[in-house]
Amino acid sequence: MSKWNFVAMGQVGLTGWTREVAKPAARSIARRTGRPEAQILSLIGAAFLATTVIDFIRNVDAVIAAGRTGRQPANDPPAAHA
Repeated sequence: MSKWNFVAMGQVGLTGWTREVAKPAARSIARRTGRPEAQILSLIGAAFLATTVIDFIRNVDAVIAAGRTGRQPANDPPAAHA
């Protein structure tokens, strides 16, 4: 038997407004599929969590690339060299 609680892990991704948006959707999907609402909520939460992690990794990659190349953000004037 698995010691991991995947339903709880997926629901970690649902906080604040995402939980409020996911609840009615999960209820509707659960009715149509016969799956427990908690499982549907965990899948939606896992999707939100995955997109957050991907966005974070992309931002870290952009910061590292900027640090290596000296690249400036598009809207900022170039830094003055002393």
